[in-house]
Amino acid sequence: HFFFLYINIYVYIKQLLRLNENNGEGISKIFRQIYY
Repeated sequence: HFFFLYINIYVYIKQLLRLNENNGEGISKIFRQIYY
C-alpha cells in the first residue's frame, strides 16, 4: 500500500514543479500552506 502512497507523492511533486515553472511564487505559497 505504500507503493500507491509513493505514486501519489510523485505525481503531487510533479504538479508542484509544473506550477513552479509557470508561476515561481505559486510554489512558495503552496509550501507555506504545507509547512506553516
